[in-house]
Amino acid sequence: KDVSEFDTLEELKKDIAEKLAEEAKNRAQAEKERLAVDKVVEESEFELPKSFLDIRMDQMLDGFVGQLARQGISFQQYLDITGTSVEDLRNQFKDRAEKEVKTELVLEAIIKKEQIEVTEEELNKEYEQIAEQTKQTADKVRAMYEKNEEWLDSLKYSLKLNKAVQLLTKEAEFILEE
Repeated sequence: KDVSEFDTLEELKKDIAEKLAEEAKNRAQAEKERLAVDKVVEESEFELPKSFLDIRMDQMLDGFVGQLARQGISFQQYLDITGTSVEDLRNQFKDRAEKEVKTELVLEAIIKKEQIEVTEEELNKEYEQIAEQTKQTADKVRAMYEKNEEWLDSLKYSLKLNKAVQLLTKEAEFILEE
């Protein structure tokens, strides 16, 4: 009876080792990217518009309320049980919201300064990755995004942000090598 796609235990072990190595490599790259972005954000001095911060804190609060609902807990129940006010809860999100908004503004400034764009080839590659994850064809994924302009804009924006992060990471590596 087949229980595996591998013919031998050695093949299975080799596959597991390769997957673990790939995961470790990806984690290390993500950590390098996070450190590079954090450093640039930390050194960027600008006044964060209060309205931006308020919007992000509200988004985080909405996400939290949604999480509670999925767990079968009403927002009011949560507030009653924890003895927390809405304002207290919003303020718990403040530091994270501030960091996220600053990061996004810094990355947007890099996108603008470096004139970062997304090519058709990069979009197609992303469609293929999404298709693989969702067990659909790339053509079907592309058609879904092309039908919904908001989704397509969001995907392009995400790819631009990723390119800005990669650019920062390369710059950081270059500086460290000097």
